[in-house]
Amino acid sequence: MLDPKRFKAPYIQRDAIWANAEAVRRKYPRAQRIPVDVVALAEFDLKLPIEVEIGLRDQCSVEAFLLRDFTKLRLDRDAFMDERRQARLRFSVAHELGHFFLHSGIFKGLAFASVDEWVNFIKLVPDKEYGWIEFQAYEFAGRLLVPPTELSKQLKGAVKKAEAAGFTDWDKSGEAAIAYIAAGICEAFEVSDAVISKRIRSEGLWPPR
Repeated sequence: MLDPKRFKAPYIQRDAIWANAEAVRRKYPRAQRIPVDVVALAEFDLKLPIEVEIGLRDQCSVEAFLLRDFTKLRLDRDAFMDERRQARLRFSVAHELGHFFLHSGIFKGLAFASVDEWVNFIKLVPDKEYGWIEFQAYEFAGRLLVPPTELSKQLKGAVKKAEAAGFTDWDKSGEAAIAYIAAGICEAFEVSDAVISKRIRSEGLWPPR
């Protein structure tokens, strides 16, 4: 077993992460429809059996957990059953798919008998290294769930509405404007407004031209 204190995250540039997400989109028609049904993508396209588990979030603080042999995807039962938590659950699943596509090489070499073993391993991984793999999975999830072309289209419509409501000076409007915009867009993608705000900035779409 690898010493967790010697764990090293792979270096993957953001453009490469995005390219991976777009490759998935091109390969699987299910990923081309908005909102992206990532649970069905995992179960039917990637052949990852779905297990719904009671107390998964209490155990490891996530709504979705990809077994580190990459053979099953576990979902928190309460999140799966609660309509109000679907956006968070969907992002968590997309995040795990980020690990699936980006990190299989490093995780498949690690064998854990239980979720607890995995959690205990991660607790000992240096924060910087763990932060990198989480950032990479986050970027993958955001790009997969919020395609830039559709985001740009939705943004244009939301900007027109925002301007009608009085937002005009984007450079001086601070966080209020982008929060207003994101709240109007997020339902189309079935993600949180925080995810939309981040995608707008990451894609270089803010301030509006």
